[in-house]
This record gives sequence, structure tokens and C-alpha cells, in this order.
Amino acid sequence: MNRPSRPSLSLQTLFFAGLAGLAGLTACASPSGGGGGGGFVGGAVGTPCEPSVHNQGCAPGTAIRVTCDATTKLWTMLDSCPAGQACTEALDPANAAMRLASCVVVGGGGAVDAGGADGAADTGAAADTGAVADTGGVADTGAPDTGMPDTDTPDTGIPDTGTPDTGTPDTGTPDTGGTDTSSTGPLRCVSAADQSFIKLLYSSASLTNALAKAIGDCTLTQGCMAKASDQAQQACITACLMTSPALASKSVSQGCVSCFGEHKGWCGAKKCLSSCAVDPSSQSCSTCLASNCDPAFEACVGTSGGSGPVCGDGTCEAGESASSCAADCATAAPKGCTSAKDVAFNTLLNSSATTAQQFTSLVASCTLQKGCLAKSGDAAQQDCIRDCLLDFPLSKTHGLSASCAACYGTWKGWCGAKKCISKCAVDAGSSACSACLASNCDPTFDKCVAGTL
Repeated sequence: MNRPSRPSLSLQTLFFAGLAGLAGLTACASPSGGGGGGGFVGGAVGTPCEPSVHNQGCAPGTAIRVTCDATTKLWTMLDSCPAGQACTEALDPANAAMRLASCVVVGGGGAVDAGGADGAADTGAAADTGAVADTGGVADTGAPDTGMPDTDTPDTGIPDTGTPDTGTPDTGTPDTGGTDTSSTGPLRCVSAADQSFIKLLYSSASLTNALAKAIGDCTLTQGCMAKASDQAQQACITACLMTSPALASKSVSQGCVSCFGEHKGWCGAKKCLSSCAVDPSSQSCSTCLASNCDPAFEACVGTSGGSGPVCGDGTCEAGESASSCAADCATAAPKGCTSAKDVAFNTLLNSSATTAQQFTSLVASCTLQKGCLAKSGDAAQQDCIRDCLLDFPLSKTHGLSASCAACYGTWKGWCGAKKCISKCAVDAGSSACSACLASNCDPTFDKCVAGTL
């Protein structure tokens, strides 16, 4: 059976190819309009940086906080600011030559502590303005120091009892290893519309590019990766994709769309962003995707590089069922001897005594001389006789179907041997044999041939 051809570029890398069109993710580091600290802002994820000059920053045009990886010398994603917050930079109080990136509420006041580097002073809020200096008696009851060091007159009395800033632990560089922890689940692209979309995706470059851009946009620019849990992030990306023009009028199920949201968008951003953002066709990108995301995606959409059944191709194959692929298996194959070739074969048996005798001898041979009745269980015996009948040239020449061969094998061969062997073995033409067959086997055979059994 012809399979849809597979593209040379893995579908997973198309997500990263789509990132090229997203604002800020392909920009290089550029001078800042702000204060000191070398005058640099963060660069796009995966672009070069210099650890001796850069520490943290904001990816241009995004709400993504980045850090300069000392080993790879590339900007690496720390996290994405929650919805309603923007990434901002300030001097690192611990090192005036460096900068820290924080998240600040849009239109709000001070910055939100977004983790910084472990142990670094919180640079989020404005410096303590001191109110009235502590004169040594009552402790300073002003608001706790949550920002840069106090530049007012030092306390000369009792130490400030305000709650110390404990900050939020640095969550570090995103996990680039491990396997996709999103729900693998069973095959989700099972409807005819789902499978038609998958096939079209492999053959249409314009659709592929549009979907890749939509996945990148929904994953990185809609605040989905800032959600509190993996499940919430995945659900957000999927919901965004459902409204994408790339999927408009395609009637793709939400379950099928979730395969792209979870195993293309979410998994790619979580596991392989640093490996793929610069060059989606690189070996390191391909290796990362193959290890972390591709297997779960293929299981989800039902594609495996050309092997295995393809739901929606019109053939109910091994590995498919009415529940897993209604498009191919919901309508049962013709029963009994109802196909055109079976009907023609039965007509021949009724009109040609020679052919009828040949086939009768064949049924007897398959039943009594091929070891079928020695099989364990009635079903195994019946299947053995059916397969024997199908293997002979007479059946192959006339295109006898398996269902029709089963009618003859079971209700002429197996039933006769089981129910009437004592009556028919000596004289198959005797009235005793005919009466036994008419009582025990013939009625069921007639129903089987008619497809009404």
C-alpha cells in the first residue's frame, strides 16, 4: 500500500524554523538605552554572548529573561515573564560591570523578583529612602529593605528588624535533557479529518510553514510558558493553536492539535530551545529532538517514518481497530460470500458439476488430511481449514474471500466432521448423511453464505 511520503526535514524542526519570523528571537545583542553595566542588553536565545561582559538580560522584543552561558557562550533562556509583566534590566549591585534581568508589572511600580542569580542582591524595588533615621532607641520600623543597599545614614542603634529579602531561588538554565514529560497517551489523530490534515501537512510546504509559525507564536509570545504547571502550559498552547488560521476549516480535532501543542511547541521549548534556535538543521538540534520529542509526537499523531498502519487510508490494517481508527475499520468488510467474486464463484459451483466436485474434495482434504482437527480448540480448527482452502489454486483463481472460505470450511468441512462423520464417512450420498447435514450444518451454512450469520 502506498504511504504518504515523509519530508527530509523532521516536522519537529519546523517549529524552530518558524521562530525565525518571531520578533526578537533572531536579533543580536545590541546597546541599551539605559544606564551603565557595559551598555548591553540580552540577546536572542542561542545567539553569541561574552560571559566576561554579559550576565543576564532580556531577549529583545520579548518578555524572556536570558543568561549568558559560560560554557557555550550563548544566550540561554532562564524563563518567560508571566502575562502582564515585562522583562527589564538593571545593574548588578554585586558587580557593576554586569546586569540582572527582572520581571516588572506593566504599568506598575517596582520590579518583581524573578530569581536573578543565586545570592545576588534583589535589584527589583527602589532603594530604601530611610524615612527617619534610627536614633538608637526604637528599632527601624520602616518597610523591609527589598531592593538595593540602603544609602542613607547607617543605623547606629539596634539592627533593622525588617524581614530580610530571601528572594526566589534561581531556577537556572532550562532542562535540555530527559524525555518529553507531557502526556503521551494513545493515538489522538484518529478521525478522517485528522489524518487528511497530517497527509496534507507532509505534502504542502505552505501549510507546514504556517503551522510552524503558529506553533512558535503560541508557545513563546502568548505567555503560555509562564503558566504555573506543565499541564497548564500545554493546554494554553493547544487552545491558542485551535484558533490559528493554519488550522481554520481543517476540522482537526482538539486531541490531534494537542499533539502539536505538547510535542512540538512545549517539548521543543522545554528541551531543545538552546540547541535549535540558532540552526534548526544542525546535528545537535536533530539529536535533541529525536531523543526528547519525536517519539511521543509520532505515537500521538500515528506516523512513524513510513512504517505501521496509516489511519484514514481506506484499509483496516493490523494494529488498527474500529475504536482506534473508525475511518478505516468502523465499516466491517463484506460478510460471508457477498462480494462480487464470491457470488460468481457460488454460481459456478451450482452450474458446473466438475468444479463442484473439485471443491467438495478440497474441503474434505483440508478437513481430514491436513491435521486441522488436531488443533486445540474449535476456532483454531476452523481457521486451519479456511486457510487451507484459500491456499489452493482453485480458490485463488476465482478470488475466493476469507469470509466465504470460512463458510465452507466451518459449515461444510468442520461441522460435517464434528457432527456427521459416523453417518457420512462410508457413504456421503446416503440419506442418513444428508439428513444429519440438513439438521446440523446446512441452515447455518446458508446464513453464512448470505452474510446474515
